[in-house]
Formats: sequence, structure tokens, C-alpha cells
Amino acid sequence: MRDIAFTGLVLLSLYHILVLIGLINYDFVWGGYIDNIPMMVILETISLSITCLLIYLIIYIKKSEQITLYSTIGLLFGFNVFLLSLIGNLLSSNDLEKFLGSSVALFYIYYFFFELKQTRFTKNFMVGENI
Repeated sequence: MRDIAFTGLVLLSLYHILVLIGLINYDFVWGGYIDNIPMMVILETISLSITCLLIYLIIYIKKSEQITLYSTIGLLFGFNVFLLSLIGNLLSSNDLEKFLGSSVALFYIYYFFFELKQTRFTKNFMVGENI
């Protein structure tokens, strides 16, 4: 599952790069609410940075073969980013983003939840024990 999540994030980062360089119209991102190119550059740079951070997180977890407290925090961050993305996609004025973006967000919400469920930090937190 990590390989699929990794590949999907790489493709997502390529999508953001294509939007940044103008090969994909910026009407297909951020709910269609971007008014001008400077705003698109700022928002897409933020999106690309977050996506690259999440790619690094998956590589880190894959190489270390254990989930540390810091990677747990990263997984919580990823879960919340895609939860907010799902809400934004559902409110989008663009049908493609609404359906395709929501599907991608749902996959990553599931992925990050699945990874979080396997951590000892989350298990301890859920049963009320100290870390």
C-alpha cells in the first residue's frame, strides 16, 4: 500500500508542476477560485511543498521500517491535509475536481488512517496510556 501511496503522491506532484508551468489550466485546482497567476503560483507552491513533504515521509517510514513519534505526527498532518482537501474538493465548482479529487483524497485519508492505526503511539493514545 505504501508503494501505491508513494506513486500517487509522485503523480500528484507532477500534476502540480504541470499546473505551475501552465500546461494544465489552473481552473482545475483550488476549487476553481483562483483569480490570477500570482495567487496560483503561491497556492500551487504550497501544494507541491506539502506533497513533497508527504513523499519524504513515506520514504522515511519505508526505509526505517518503524514508525516513530515524528512520523506519527507527519501521518496525522497528512491525514488532516487530505481531510481538508476532501472538504474543499466536495465544495469545488469544478466537476472533475469534485469527483476525481475527492476520490484521491478519500484514498489518502484511508491510507494515513491505516498507517496511524499501526503505530504504537496511536494505540497507546487510543487506550489512554502514556507514551
